[in-house]
Amino acid sequence: MQETLLGFLTGARPGQEKMARAPAALAAARPPYELAAYEGGPSGYALPGRDSPPQREANERYGKSLAMAVAALDAWLGSYALGWTGRRWRCATATPRAIW
Repeated sequence: MQETLLGFLTGARPGQEKMARAPAALAAARPPYELAAYEGGPSGYALPGRDSPPQREANERYGKSLAMAVAALDAWLGSYALGWTGRRWRCATATPRAIW
């Protein structure tokens, strides 16, 4: 449970902090750009047809738990605080602020 709740802080955040510094560091060498994620959400889901009924049940309980909801929200808000924007995959263009 604690690993799930702290997953962003101990997992993704250190790498995202480095990526958040990159646009400013590269500004002289390339056009400006935004950091964007094309998807996000709770983990714990297998592709349809690739899981067994017991695994599917475990995925449903884990992926739809309150702990996973809190962890996903923490990751989204933490990412936005670092300058990331959210984009639907069909809108992943060079157009600034093509967010949800």
